[in-house]
Amino acid sequence: MCRQPDPLLDAGLIASTPWRPDLHLHTTASDGLLSPREVVLRARAQGVNLMAVTDHDTLHGLEEAALTAREAGISFIPGIEISTQGEEEIHLLGYFVKRGNPGLDALLELRGRLGLNRPDFRSVLQARMEHDEQEVLAGDA
Repeated sequence: MCRQPDPLLDAGLIASTPWRPDLHLHTTASDGLLSPREVVLRARAQGVNLMAVTDHDTLHGLEEAALTAREAGISFIPGIEISTQGEEEIHLLGYFVKRGNPGLDALLELRGRLGLNRPDFRSVLQARMEHDEQEVLAGDA
């Protein structure tokens, strides 16, 4: 009798191993505070052995996270969190994504052209701090 493929077992997770997953993590590629490498190392320090990086509307950072996860002995699932537009914003999580998927690549390219992708969180924070500093300086004049 042939065994059916099991992506988790085939990825190296043994059924007797207790899973410590975190499947919704953000990095500086979208609105996180830590780089992809730092997120993986923090996850390892917390005992995570299965993780997914799911940055908003981008695949940037997945390669760095996957490499670091491999080095750290963590099973890694490449993911994305896609923001929708409409009467209310809904976020859709996607797993096992990769570059080169024509539909996903087209969606992300269109979102970028329309200015719908989230800006880098650190850039936004830096701009806000500079703005606040200018307001303080203007108030002292």
